[in-house]
Amino acid sequence: MKKIGIFEAKTHLSSLIEAVEKCESFTITKRNQPIALLIPLDQDRRSQGLKAVDEIRKLRTEINARMTLDEVLQYRDEARK
Repeated sequence: MKKIGIFEAKTHLSSLIEAVEKCESFTITKRNQPIALLIPLDQDRRSQGLKAVDEIRKLRTEINARMTLDEVLQYRDEARK
């Protein structure tokens, strides 16, 4: 696992994410002390995350279509089932 300083991580976050997508891992340090890990998600968690993002996008689309608050809450409750 490679070590990377917090400033460098912030500056190059996009390229670090691309590397993580290719299964690389990083320890992010602050003043040479490890503070965080940047690691790839396993496939199950990744697909769960993508599904959650899709549900949020659907909800935002429906909210923008002038749903009432009751309708938004009902949709949320159905999505949780």
